[in-house]
Amino acid sequence: MKPHNLHGVAGLAERTKHPDTGCTMSLYVAEQAGLDADETWVAVCETHGSMVGARSRAQGRESLENPEWCEECAEALEIKMQPNGKLVLRDPMFDATNTTALSRSRLRAMRGPDFESAIVSAGNFAKKQNTTCYVYRGNSFGHTVFRSTKKKSDALSPINNTGQFVWEVTPDLQVIRYSAERDDMGDELEPNPASQLEWVKGPGVDRDGHSLTWWKNKAARQKSQYDRMTVFIQVLCWDRTGASTRDWPQFDPGELKEAKAWAKEFVETTGGSCQVEGRVTIPYQGSVTIPLGEWKNNASNGWYVWSVDGKTFVPVSRNGPFQDQDEAIAVAKQMAKGGGTYDAVITFGGDPEASDFEIWKSFKAWSGEVHYTTDLPKVGGRLREYP
Repeated sequence: MKPHNLHGVAGLAERTKHPDTGCTMSLYVAEQAGLDADETWVAVCETHGSMVGARSRAQGRESLENPEWCEECAEALEIKMQPNGKLVLRDPMFDATNTTALSRSRLRAMRGPDFESAIVSAGNFAKKQNTTCYVYRGNSFGHTVFRSTKKKSDALSPINNTGQFVWEVTPDLQVIRYSAERDDMGDELEPNPASQLEWVKGPGVDRDGHSLTWWKNKAARQKSQYDRMTVFIQVLCWDRTGASTRDWPQFDPGELKEAKAWAKEFVETTGGSCQVEGRVTIPYQGSVTIPLGEWKNNASNGWYVWSVDGKTFVPVSRNGPFQDQDEAIAVAKQMAKGGGTYDAVITFGGDPEASDFEIWKSFKAWSGEVHYTTDLPKVGGRLREYP
């Protein structure tokens, strides 16, 4: 095997930051890195120091994407995957048609967005790993896709699963179809009781005063394939810890209503935040941003977690409200564990001008470890210094 030394580190083949936990994940060649392991490859969580062996590079990459083998990362993922409304599986039915089709298919990993590719990929992994896999319908940049996963929680997340069914694929290649229904009241979302969501409309034009419609018409007039532009609406999403989500859905220029509805559902279900903007991509020239609006939470009661720059003490984002004080503490610790220059500050009340607003606790991130400090930061911007 050829030597690997990514970033000048012996044996390092790949390094990435996990989109859900914010932790740095690395893939090493065990012998080259001097790691004592039975397998050729080793996946390592650099943040928590956990590691797991892998027989192949592909298996190692899968470990980087699904770090449930790291106890701390597994806890962080569990916190992230707890929306107010979740899906439950009901009415199991043996799917004879797809079971027969799967038995006649050549099992292999497939990346296609169609249902058949997802079923074949699920069957391939289920048989090789002797585990149950799931297939569900999702949304990627405004388009319907089918995904396969070994994590049942992925299929039960109302953010991931936009369909009405979940298909279970067993190691013996039996396909069982379930109805996926919310466990709250009907199809209505159960909003956070402390939420007071308000749609705040953006200017709707770029720096030169051009609207999304103007760019759409301009794109329609373009004739050269090298000059052709792409115009769409994008929803930028952050979960309740302030971490960016993996997929930012896209919509057609005329689907602002649909984009707003999707963003509102995300905010109500996860407690996160969303911004909606028009995007124009111009080949070889870059892109243009057109702010269209965002969902803001105007509730001032409850516990909030702020992401604050540890050097300038300027707040970057606000997450909440949380009615449970322990939940706010857990989110703050998770945020601080991500390392970097951002601290997590907990406040009671989300309006700095309100009389009940106070800085309650501050968690500082030092070398990936969380330290609670009573030396509260002197924060600026929307946060005032605690008297």
